[in-house]
Amino acid sequence: MAVAFGFSFGDFVGGILLVKDLINALQESKGGKADYRNLMNELYSLERAMVAIKEISLEETSTEYKIACHAIAGASSLKDVVKRVRWALCRQEDVSRLRESLAVQTTTINLLLNILSLSGSTSQGLKVTSGLEKQTVMILELQEKLQDKSLEQMELLRRIENLLPSGNKLTPKGEFLVRPLRLIGAPISPGFVERPDIMQAIEKSLLPPDCKRQKILVLQGMGGIGKSQMAREVAIVHQSVYTSIFWANAMSEDTLRSSYSQIAEQIPLPGALNINGRVGNGAGEIAIAIRSVLNWLEECENNRWLLICDNADNQTQGSDDQSNNELQRNAYNIYDYIPQSSHGTILLTSRVASLARYLGGTAIRIEAMNISESLYLLAKTSSRPLNEPGALEIVQKLSCYPIALSQAGKYIFENQIGSQKYLENYNNRLSFLLKQNPNKREYEHGSISTTLMLSYDKLKVNNPTAAAFLSMCAYLSNGDIAWDLLRRESTDWGAVKSPPCLWIPHLPENWLDLIRDSEEDFNESVRALHELSFVRRNEEVDSVTIHPVVHEWLARSNDPNARSQFLSVVADILAFNLGGYIAGPESRSIPHVDRCLELSWDQKEWWSWRTSTLYFLAVLYFNMSRRHDAWPIIQRLLQRLNRNDGEWDSSTCRWRMHTMTIALHATPINVHLYHLQKIRDIIPTLNVSGLETAELYADLGIQSTFAYLVQGNVKIAMTICQEVINGLLQTRLDRRFLICSTAMQAECHLASGNHDQALTSAKTALELFKKHYGTEHPEDTGILEWLMRIKMLLAMAHAWLGQDDLAGLHFASVVAAYQATRGPDHALTRLAGENSRKSRQGALAEMETDLQIPYMRWDLAMGVFTWHNHFDLAVDAFKDLNL
Repeated sequence: MAVAFGFSFGDFVGGILLVKDLINALQESKGGKADYRNLMNELYSLERAMVAIKEISLEETSTEYKIACHAIAGASSLKDVVKRVRWALCRQEDVSRLRESLAVQTTTINLLLNILSLSGSTSQGLKVTSGLEKQTVMILELQEKLQDKSLEQMELLRRIENLLPSGNKLTPKGEFLVRPLRLIGAPISPGFVERPDIMQAIEKSLLPPDCKRQKILVLQGMGGIGKSQMAREVAIVHQSVYTSIFWANAMSEDTLRSSYSQIAEQIPLPGALNINGRVGNGAGEIAIAIRSVLNWLEECENNRWLLICDNADNQTQGSDDQSNNELQRNAYNIYDYIPQSSHGTILLTSRVASLARYLGGTAIRIEAMNISESLYLLAKTSSRPLNEPGALEIVQKLSCYPIALSQAGKYIFENQIGSQKYLENYNNRLSFLLKQNPNKREYEHGSISTTLMLSYDKLKVNNPTAAAFLSMCAYLSNGDIAWDLLRRESTDWGAVKSPPCLWIPHLPENWLDLIRDSEEDFNESVRALHELSFVRRNEEVDSVTIHPVVHEWLARSNDPNARSQFLSVVADILAFNLGGYIAGPESRSIPHVDRCLELSWDQKEWWSWRTSTLYFLAVLYFNMSRRHDAWPIIQRLLQRLNRNDGEWDSSTCRWRMHTMTIALHATPINVHLYHLQKIRDIIPTLNVSGLETAELYADLGIQSTFAYLVQGNVKIAMTICQEVINGLLQTRLDRRFLICSTAMQAECHLASGNHDQALTSAKTALELFKKHYGTEHPEDTGILEWLMRIKMLLAMAHAWLGQDDLAGLHFASVVAAYQATRGPDHALTRLAGENSRKSRQGALAEMETDLQIPYMRWDLAMGVFTWHNHFDLAVDAFKDLNL
């Protein structure tokens, strides 16, 4: 029966309405521009062609009817364009691309009108072969001209070609077309959120399919980051581009072999199937099915297929390792399952960074979502408003980690609470979140803890040292982890032993020494962590970052006994490397110290740390003007020293005066001076060498001078300082003591108004410094700051004496050096800048030395430990104080 399209072909009506919608949308948004007027002209031409077909009556069983049905389906690709125009998001290139697409669709429909005309209006079912052949030639010519145009145009032409007589088709033979699309085993996520940047990168790599070159792309990233969901979306969005799409579970060799059996049934391949149309369960039958699938994919004319291999994590990559470890035994080489052809498209998902290189493909690293994508995912999974209070904070706390956001949304939905309520007990909820199992159809690896443990177990096999290092990183800040932070310094007093990690087999006993002593070994561990997506490299500062959720999982999954050992070791490393890693701005080290103390605070693990470690961490906080953080540590030091009040030795004397010095801001000066006097009385009674006695007196004298200067008793400070200098000139103690005391003498002269003497003392200190260290700046931050302090005193003395040019020169040098070592916002940098300004303005009385600012002169407090070369005494002292 002949029917008119207007009554039976609803798709034509929908297509015409869609064109009208697009015209209206253009008129509403940017219809006034010439480019858009031209675009509307193309739309009007398309509409007229569609209406012309609509008015023709055809037999529903005729070839022409089928051709027309498929041709009009091309108009459905305009739906997204309508949305974008209405949202005013069309770019110039979008307009041009759309015009080209419309021109092809209009031309194609006009060709169909010619075909229908050749068929004859009175004998609709008659096939005019010669006419069809001419139209086929026209279509082929059009395709050749537009071969570099957009995929939508090419796909439209391909659909028409498929319905022409078989002799005129250019697309693969019918047996290579596998429909409907069935992604067997692919994850399903109701909360899937589009990620346009990633999709565009994938499309750029995979599309259009190349009949002469096989394309391999690996979506690589940490577990739960959304790799499988993106692969599934690629298959759905671009299913019309490929003649067949298959999904294979590559988690293990067994799952992959099973997937290939299902593909053989899906095609179907009769030679691989039994009488029931199934692949048998025997190993031989499965092997035949796999070979049949590979042969089918390798056929020359079958060149537009897409094979997706999901979760290809457990790979040997051709390794000859014959380890008996269960994880290693279960590894396999996915290369054996890749079609050996020069065509086809293969998309893999994996946590393994090197897989793409091994397979000769390219890789796209999938990172966390952006903020807007994360908010949308949380809103979809929780069924809460997008802008609900607390939602942004949840996204930030979970650092845009897709699986964590999905699980948080699921918890909010199931418990019918809001985002603010979820945040009220976040730490406990995070523990639950890490263990919460998602729907198996959404994510088959289980909870976040389970999926991360899968990667960690593989890391233990591949690189035990890297696994131990990763566990230790739980007690550092998750960002800016560098070898400079860990490396063994010459000032690394007291051995820092490698914590035993009993859960890691074949771990060297000295694993920590290996990565601290060798940057090459450290980088090898980092490479192993990056390979499994545990870390992200920060190339600008030569460090790595761990995702915050992974970081918290590490801290919560470690053994409690290992936790205490790790915390102690990390604290020792941070304390002993004050002169190394933080030779630049100390702010780079502070986040790591904060993390270590935060984790150890509630259970007071830090109470048992070495005295030396606590002291240096307190000093670090003082240097960063954070007295409130330093004071609890100082109190603990004082408690420890007071507990041993009756046990005096050289170490007790040193640590008591050091601790009292950094506690000076919070203790009455009289109490401080009382303890210094008590130490002075004790020194003669100690059973130590004459050299050590002299060093103790020199150390005590320098700190006593400092204390009296702070008190404002300049006369006594001057007297003590001169006694120290006289004693040093008569001994063979290191010249660095003399540099320090001479500089303090200059401070005393400035405080008393003796500017000529201050200039003389400062010049003497500077000459001593240059004689000892040379003219180049030393690398040690503390010693460099003594040079800057001397230059500051020199500049102030010049200013008081009216020598403005020399004063300005020295002030500029000091400001530049402090900016480089401490940063522009540090108290010392600001002080130097203020003194320079006051000097230029003549406000000399307002200039200050660093006695009045919230900065602890840790080089003074460290005393003999930094100013002499007798490190054996220092090591003994640390051992004595390891309480």
